[in-house]
Amino acid sequence: MEKVGGRVGRPSRRAWIALGLGGLATAVVQLVPELRLGYRNAGAHVALEATATVICGLVAFLLYGRYRRTQRLRELLLVYAMGLLCMTALVFVARPALIGNATASQDAVWVALVTRLVAALLVVTAAVMSRTRIRRATHPARDVLALAGLFAAIWMLVLIVGWLLPGLLDVGAWTQDWTRPTLVQQPLFLSVQLIGLPCYGLAAFLFTREASRGGDELLGWLGAAAALGTCAGVNFLLSPTLYTEWVSLGDVLRLGFFGLLFAGAVREIHDHWVTEATAAALNERRRLARDLHDGVVQELGYIRSRALCQRGPQEEFALEIVACADRALGEARQSIDALTEDPDEDLAATLERAAKEVGQRYGVVVHLSLAIDVTYTPAQRAALVRIMREAVSNAARHGAPDAVWVELTNGEMTVRDDGHGFEASASARPGSFGLTSMRERATSVGAVVEITSSLEGTKVMATW
Repeated sequence: MEKVGGRVGRPSRRAWIALGLGGLATAVVQLVPELRLGYRNAGAHVALEATATVICGLVAFLLYGRYRRTQRLRELLLVYAMGLLCMTALVFVARPALIGNATASQDAVWVALVTRLVAALLVVTAAVMSRTRIRRATHPARDVLALAGLFAAIWMLVLIVGWLLPGLLDVGAWTQDWTRPTLVQQPLFLSVQLIGLPCYGLAAFLFTREASRGGDELLGWLGAAAALGTCAGVNFLLSPTLYTEWVSLGDVLRLGFFGLLFAGAVREIHDHWVTEATAAALNERRRLARDLHDGVVQELGYIRSRALCQRGPQEEFALEIVACADRALGEARQSIDALTEDPDEDLAATLERAAKEVGQRYGVVVHLSLAIDVTYTPAQRAALVRIMREAVSNAARHGAPDAVWVELTNGEMTVRDDGHGFEASASARPGSFGLTSMRERATSVGAVVEITSSLEGTKVMATW
């Protein structure tokens, strides 16, 4: 449980780190005027937009896979947002620069600006509508056409009203050494950027909160990316180099934004393959459990029933066969339970289910007192369940108790009964393999088993 809680806390720390680094870098640049505008390098913008194209396309593809599984509106809106960012970078920035026109036309820049604003609105809407589901079948071709249609509609709208739109940037006075100009933004251009800025800030908060509550790794990376994107937006307001040949801190932070998206995509791919491998292992375990149940358990049950029918001189021998069959059936059922149990089930719930099953099989009352805030490893969990089953079945078979008590606290599990107990030297007899098995299982996972017995009953205590 502790491990899970630590993992859930990561998204919040990640977002704060991204926001802190972005804010610190912004403050440093503003305090040092010489750093406000960097180098004139059109190729750097080409590389940045090419990176944006690949990463946004990858993230959109992964999110669409999620959407097909969950049918949530959040994933679909994020697909459209990432798709718009991908198409904007590819068509309106990277392509003009690659064919030799480093400075995009005014219409192209307005299309890119408006498209990125729409993407920001989609992102914050997705963050707000995290639980809404869509009751319709997914259709990749239809969704791709819808995305392309949305992009085309923005393009056509800008072309139609393009004659009304002012220029985006004016080059003001140059610095004294004539190396850096002063870029002056038009009010409308500035207003569009201001609308998009709080969208990423709110999305960062909502995504991070959702990831911290539910442990969703991809949402956590999206929250951190949105936080860094907010810092990049602030820098573009102060030094608008996004649509020029100049490179500033805003471009560096924007690259970090895409880097965090890429990290989230890698994590999503990793989790997908881990899930696939876990599902394959669970299916194989269920198959083995079915084979044990339909084969070994059925045959042992038949042997037991036939032995019970024996009378006469061979009756004592038949009873020994029945006892052996009972032990074998118990082991087989323990193996089946181990193969079919949910690895994510809490230890207390697993112990409760197993103890009731053993108690019902042997007709003994089992009282449970199980704490839920217990720390353990997966190996300790499996060993403790087997030790408990062995202790309860031994008590029921050999101690003739009225009741058995199973108690679980942090670091300790106790199984005690009110039966007639056994002699201390019994643990050394050949027939006491169950007691030896409990000790060996405990030792293999760093635990210790202590067994005490008297005329008032037996107590098995495992500590780890």
